[in-house]
Amino acid sequence: MPPQSTPSAVGWSVGLDAADNLSETLQRFDAGFGGDAAEAVRKHLELSVDEMAALLEISPRTMSRRLKGGRLTPLESDRLYRFARLFEQALDIFGTEEKARRWLKKEQIALGGRVPLQVARYEPGVQEVRNVLGRIAHGIPL
Repeated sequence: MPPQSTPSAVGWSVGLDAADNLSETLQRFDAGFGGDAAEAVRKHLELSVDEMAALLEISPRTMSRRLKGGRLTPLESDRLYRFARLFEQALDIFGTEEKARRWLKKEQIALGGRVPLQVARYEPGVQEVRNVLGRIAHGIPL
């Protein structure tokens, strides 16, 4: 399992801790997150191994190896962190993992009928999903 972190720490779902400074956090990315971090996010999002592999843009076989004690590459770790942060933000807004998951995995009118997890495969999409979540959090009409 990733190190225990508190839900108030940014990146808690991949094992980052509020006490980590920027240098320590970047070292974690450079070393690559452990497969346990990927498994934790996969479970939070209730994704199959194939679905998680698609989000990280790796083959299902590679994903399976990573989950069985392997390490993600720095690029895969960055992708995982992107989805973990969106989950954390959605959880903060919707209050339960189930509601956060449902929103992230369902087509959203505010995203042109696209699924947030799919939109977030690239940085411009991440920003748009965050913008929509921010609008929801502040009660701004979509």
